[in-house]
Amino acid sequence: MDGLEAKILGLLSSEKEPEKLMADILRVLMLYNGVLWISELYREVPMFHGTLGEERVENTEDIDNAVSKLVEMEIVKMEERLKGSFASEGFEREQLVFVIDRSCVLKTIQKDSKFRKFIAERDRIFREILGKKK
Repeated sequence: MDGLEAKILGLLSSEKEPEKLMADILRVLMLYNGVLWISELYREVPMFHGTLGEERVENTEDIDNAVSKLVEMEIVKMEERLKGSFASEGFEREQLVFVIDRSCVLKTIQKDSKFRKFIAERDRIFREILGKKK
């Protein structure tokens, strides 16, 4: 087991904050191929918890702090980039959050029971929705 895998496994098994939130952020990032805008993380993390029936409330500051700790651990990077917007003409600057070593993180997270539970629940919801439209 390499150092990165050990760091990830430590986060995934933690029962303490902010490590639990950091692990959930990694799970959410890997659902989107390891890359999301910070504003998308603000939406997706609560949806992840809601889908799993968890009643957790994170504010943007909690998520920012957890992402900063993941950056310090050299698991993710943040870069300011230009993001296109439908709401306004042109572009706006925003932080892009991305996993540094996607293959290692994915290999480790695919074995995680919470990640797998989310995927199974998401698939069940999609099957239910698609079944109703037939």
